[in-house]
Amino acid sequence: MPKVNRQTPPRVAVPLPAGSLLADAVPVSSLREQHVRMCIYARNRAGKTTLAAQFPKPVLFISSEPDACGGATSIANVEGVRIQRVSHRLLGQDARGMWVDATDPTCARRDTLKGSAKFLAIAAELGGRHPFKTVVLDTVTSLQDMVLVEMMGWDRIPDVQHVGMVHKDTWPVRAEKWRGLIRPMLDVSSCNVLYLAQEKDHNPAKDDFGGRSKILHTMQMGSFMAPALGATNAQWLQDQCGYVIQIYEDEVTEEVSVPQSDADGNPLPPSVQRVGTGRRARHLRLLYHPNFAAGGRWQFDRGTPEFVSADTPADLYRALARLVPALSGV
Repeated sequence: MPKVNRQTPPRVAVPLPAGSLLADAVPVSSLREQHVRMCIYARNRAGKTTLAAQFPKPVLFISSEPDACGGATSIANVEGVRIQRVSHRLLGQDARGMWVDATDPTCARRDTLKGSAKFLAIAAELGGRHPFKTVVLDTVTSLQDMVLVEMMGWDRIPDVQHVGMVHKDTWPVRAEKWRGLIRPMLDVSSCNVLYLAQEKDHNPAKDDFGGRSKILHTMQMGSFMAPALGATNAQWLQDQCGYVIQIYEDEVTEEVSVPQSDADGNPLPPSVQRVGTGRRARHLRLLYHPNFAAGGRWQFDRGTPEFVSADTPADLYRALARLVPALSGV
């Protein structure tokens, strides 16, 4: 009996009148991602800055870190990277180019702007023509701290914040002021924009009735390992980014064959166990996880892994870039 093949009826082209907005629709296969907007979060010293320094150069770091070098010591040997510091203090630079307080007697060049005003002025310049292929905000968590310092008139963020130090009505105001700083960066479309963030120190509070951890209640942004921002700001930032990546590390393990024997001393098949090697490996979490904020606009059905691993920041970047069209050139 001859095989019967199911026939697909031909598609009928729907005629559209001249000037129709529907006629201007384009195939999604023709779209190409030009640049990325990416949030990268991790614990302190996990390698956020070194990973960001691997992106296409020249790279501009806008650092709100309180460190005198803007937290860029780890990438001092990387070519093609420049840094601009933003602080609630008025800064300047000495003869070597090191940032110092504007009142320091060694100051050879003084800024005319500070804090939020300086950040917005930088964002405005990036909205026009500039030479950078990648711009990095390092970190949006410390930028949030800077906003609070400005609001409270403090000299710096207190090492220990106690109840009553900040009125509860201050937090939503700070959140809106912080978003006001980030919004102009959303209009920067001529380069990659990376938002680095500290990872939330997640020790979920207990409720007042029964002691059940809030992380076991409904899964909200505050329940996830996520950028160390208020839950509203963390969700808002991630919604603006095409990719949310977590850097984490753990111990490298290996299989070891352990000899076995029965009670009479007769050999049995060896037991294979995984043991730690003492070496650490870094990973980039790429996909959603029940406990971790992560994900991206990965191409459908391309087999994106849950995470990629590598020994060096350069190798981590290459593993990531292969999956991101704007970075791989696909």
